[in-house]
Amino acid sequence: MNATEPSSAPLFASRGRHSRASVVAGTLLLAASAFAAVALTLRRGMPFNQDGWFYWQGSVSILRGLGYGDFTGQPITAWLPLYSVYLAFCQLVLGVSARSIVLSTAFATAAAVATWSSLLAWFARERGRAPRDVLCALAFVSVVLALNARNVRSENLFHGVLPLLLLFTLRATMSVTPRRFLLASGLAGVTLLISLLIRNASLAFWPAVLAVLLQHRRLPWLTRGAACGLVTALALPIWLGVRAWLGQLGRHPIHLGGRYEFGEYLLQFVSGIDRNTGPHFAGLPILILLAVSLLRADSARANPDASARLGRAALLFTAVAACALLTLFNLTGIHDKPENRFSLFVTLTIGGLGLLNLPVLLRRRWLALALLVLFAGPTLRLAKNTIRGRGPSDADFRAESLRGFAPSRTTIDPEHVGRAPEARGDFVLVSPPYPREISHRSSSSPTQDAPESGPPAPHTGVLGPPRRLLP
Repeated sequence: MNATEPSSAPLFASRGRHSRASVVAGTLLLAASAFAAVALTLRRGMPFNQDGWFYWQGSVSILRGLGYGDFTGQPITAWLPLYSVYLAFCQLVLGVSARSIVLSTAFATAAAVATWSSLLAWFARERGRAPRDVLCALAFVSVVLALNARNVRSENLFHGVLPLLLLFTLRATMSVTPRRFLLASGLAGVTLLISLLIRNASLAFWPAVLAVLLQHRRLPWLTRGAACGLVTALALPIWLGVRAWLGQLGRHPIHLGGRYEFGEYLLQFVSGIDRNTGPHFAGLPILILLAVSLLRADSARANPDASARLGRAALLFTAVAACALLTLFNLTGIHDKPENRFSLFVTLTIGGLGLLNLPVLLRRRWLALALLVLFAGPTLRLAKNTIRGRGPSDADFRAESLRGFAPSRTTIDPEHVGRAPEARGDFVLVSPPYPREISHRSSSSPTQDAPESGPPAPHTGVLGPPRRLLP
């Protein structure tokens, strides 16, 4: 075997099948734990923002065969449909309710733990790491994923696709033949397309994939150019076609200057990375240490050249994606700040991959203490959320109480006109408004009629004037 080529030995071959089984068992345990943590955290109901209301309306419209629209019959032109399709599938099985949305979020988080496990296991094999290192890194990733799965957002689904995109991209850069290089590039292009159909901000990962493919100096420029063209052809035309079909092409006009100045965007992005990773002002320095560890090949079982090349490719992917995301914010005027959910991919990528070097990092006591802080913060917050739950603990769930929160028993009935719900004990949510509109709509919300017999039914959260789903 050429000394510069990566090893083609099976995963954890030096440890045998027992090691592979331990990774699988650990992944299943961590995925189940993440599912339980999210489900228990959101057991009272689901918080909603404006994005969440439209994703839910779109999923119900799709489920009833009325297209991707809201309850007024208008098409949804600001959010891509794939996440609503996922919610529609979950509600097809579980029923239309806020509890189904909670379970769909928990399922997405557990699936994300499994996809991150596949990336970390492959990365560990290429860098000569042991199964325990994979499980340690995966434990951190699973805690971060469960801690951030707290709203109806497309990132819940995207964070399970991201590791596959990075996996195929890194496999391409480790390929030594044009055929395997182009095959891995094509898979990266398909995965990028899926990411783009989940959220528009995934466009930031397009230049990241191209940058990693172009830096593969062991293959000729023509092959690298063909791979970049393949990725672009597989992802961008279909994404633009779907946006044009849904009337979304004019939703994010390009102009110089965003909602904030570039310096403010940069500060918000860096601050988001810091808070996502660990305690304030401590998370970012720890993440930088983990990033540096990716550039070192400290395992005797790893090919030093291939291991260092893989670490550089992972850092390049993350850095280019971060720069591209900030550019999107400065050119399209996205309303949100580039923090928290937008910067979480940096914590997941650098934190997860960097923690595979845990044995080396633990050789120094001060680094061991830093990693203890890194694990303790998110773990304690997740434990607190799991025990206490999120959302109001005691509310009558009238219209004025549903400010961006739907109790777990909430259902959507677009045909409801202010009468009592057909199934007593359920909360019927009619035409969910934007959270900002609730305060001035609640005073005109229709009241629920008392049932003719039996115990009184609970209050029905009827928000806004009743409307039909579509004419």
